[in-house]
Amino acid sequence: MTPRSSDAAPPSAAPPVVAGAKGAADRAALAAARDELAVFPAWPESGRLEVIPTTACPFRCRYCGVRLDDRQAPREVLERAVDLLLTATSERLELQFFGGEPLLRQREVLATMARGARLAAARGKRLSFVITTSGLLIDDELLAALQGFDAKVMFSSDGPGDVLTRYRPLAKPGTDPTATLEHNLQRLVRSGVDTFVNLVVTPDGAHDIERRVRHLVGLGARTIQICYALAPGWTDEAQAAHCDGLRACAELANRRDGPAFRFQNLGSAAEPTVLSNELIVDVDGTLYDDIALFGEALLPGLRPVLRLGHVAALTAFDGLRPSWE
Repeated sequence: MTPRSSDAAPPSAAPPVVAGAKGAADRAALAAARDELAVFPAWPESGRLEVIPTTACPFRCRYCGVRLDDRQAPREVLERAVDLLLTATSERLELQFFGGEPLLRQREVLATMARGARLAAARGKRLSFVITTSGLLIDDELLAALQGFDAKVMFSSDGPGDVLTRYRPLAKPGTDPTATLEHNLQRLVRSGVDTFVNLVVTPDGAHDIERRVRHLVGLGARTIQICYALAPGWTDEAQAAHCDGLRACAELANRRDGPAFRFQNLGSAAEPTVLSNELIVDVDGTLYDDIALFGEALLPGLRPVLRLGHVAALTAFDGLRPSWE
């Protein structure tokens, strides 16, 4: 899911039609969950849009739910995504590039940013950008180009080399990328480009959160967000370990004599929480609620349910985002 903490509840959905005793139990559980979530305010219009320039990626992370292959978004899809976002009434907008690995199409990403910034300025709007990356392809050209944008980089890293080897294998066997990834994170931090590290925790790794965070802080990371993997296996024990890890990191971030870093999860109204309810444009231009793509490996039937249209046919951004109301 989108690596962003949220202080609101997820969108509603029609309850499944299930017969028998299990169906009654499922409906009761769903009703109870909705009662609990009702204490959160409805998600407002966010002014945010996600877009996937490519589904190609040099990694095959164990927890990734995206269907990875070699599909590419045509330039017209990227441009139309920007045009749709700019119809929003909000004056502050954000476009986030996901993947796959967006930097496999660095030229197209930077061209889309340049066009979007120019059009936004002409309309009196502020358009910022987020590039999500594994960090493997960061280079001097990118670091120089980003200086001219209101942009940040979400650097995906789960900790030291033993963790990367276990959870983030390369798509094709090759040289261990750990040294390159750590070097690129340090380059990125030194460049002054706004950066935060996104660390994903799986159930079998929930006991190891603090060690991972300490390693990343030691590399220079100054803002870190922890996300949980959308995966089976979250037993009571694993959930407790995850929460213990979050508390330990919060205490570490608040210690005056501790390492200096911002723990982004502290900005949430509750943790662990639903990460997002954003809109995403797939490579073919189809617009979805983002869980349809980020959770596709686990829940492959969500695409038709959460399809919202095509950017070539949509004329207004406001009102597209699902609401709890």
